Amino acid sequence: NLLDHLRPLTLAQLIAELIADEADEDGDFGEFNFRTEAAKNAYADLLAAGLRNCDDTEFFDMIETAVDFELGRQETN
Repeated sequence: NLLDHLRPLTLAQLIAELIADEADEDGDFGEFNFRTEAAKNAYADLLAAGLRNCDDTEFFDMIETAVDFELGRQETN
C-alpha cells in the first residue's frame, strides 16, 4: 500500500487538507462530517496508515496541529 510508505506527518497533512476541503465542522462536538462517502473512505485509509506507523497520541497530535493550520489558512483567504 502506497500510504504505508508515507511519513506520519505527511499523512496528517493530507488528512488536514481533506478535512478543510471535504468536510463540515459539527459545532456541537468539534467533529467533522465528510460530504461524500469517498472523502470519508479516504480519511479512514489515511488514518489507518498513520496509526500503523506511529504512536496513536503522537499521530493525533500531528493531525490536530495540521488541521488547525489548514483551517486557519482557509480563514485568511
